[in-house]
Amino acid sequence: MPGELVDIIHEDRRVRSMLGIFGLLKFAEIPMIRSAGLLLNRLVGFWEPDLLAFRVQGERVDLTLTDVYFLTGLPCLGRVADTQPRGSADLDIVDMAVRFCRDEAQVHRNALLVADLREPVVRATAACIVRILGSQAPEKVSGGQMQLVERTLEGTYFAWGQMFLTCVQRQLTAAKEAGKGFCFGSFLCAFFMERVPTLRPRVPVRAGGVREPRMIRWGEMMRRRGGGDVGRYFTDELYMQWLQLPLALEDYPYRDMDYTGDPDAPRPAGQAWGPDGMFLLNCFVQFDIVDDICVI
Repeated sequence: MPGELVDIIHEDRRVRSMLGIFGLLKFAEIPMIRSAGLLLNRLVGFWEPDLLAFRVQGERVDLTLTDVYFLTGLPCLGRVADTQPRGSADLDIVDMAVRFCRDEAQVHRNALLVADLREPVVRATAACIVRILGSQAPEKVSGGQMQLVERTLEGTYFAWGQMFLTCVQRQLTAAKEAGKGFCFGSFLCAFFMERVPTLRPRVPVRAGGVREPRMIRWGEMMRRRGGGDVGRYFTDELYMQWLQLPLALEDYPYRDMDYTGDPDAPRPAGQAWGPDGMFLLNCFVQFDIVDDICVI
């Protein structure tokens, strides 16, 4: 679906416009970064569930909203919905299929195929939300996820960055403690390339632009240098070479970045620059239970 999503964005100006309004456009443009299994397993092994942080050679490396924002471009202000949405008792997935899908579409175990969604805007929005929530079956969208799609289309502005961070932390803990699958390998590799400079490929990297989150930069660079195959930069052999080097850590690698939000978005993405140049988040949290969705 990522390749098809990029095609939809490039071919349909209305889709680009709507994803920009929803705060999803820059995230939708990020290419997938494939990683070697040995490398990804080792990176997951650095995770400390009790700390909700990584520990690399005895040093703590926090995964924060700042990292999510600069790497993915996802907005950090807005409503935060349940990241494991389940359909309410009165939810009719068949009715959703009738309203949103092509005539020949079928329900697959209380889920719909993203490719069966009729309108390009709905299809692109659903594909983004499924990626943000880290679905094990990204080609499908559940009834609960379709509720998020509906609310987004109706104008609810979600703090996608906070929801993404919650899902990454949850899957890291499940992968570390129970060996469950991890669906955020692209983000994890990009995070470690930023925070552990030793792991960066030894090739020139163009500075990020005002409209370019860091994951777009890394993906495009590796695809270009790898002859179209991003995965070539994440081989087991290269990782074994990295293991022989001391790991230098970078607390704040975004000082040279001028990416401060999508200028086409209707609301700021939550960024503000403090007097010391560090990235601040203006998030004021309160809880409000609405139906089966927990909104922060």
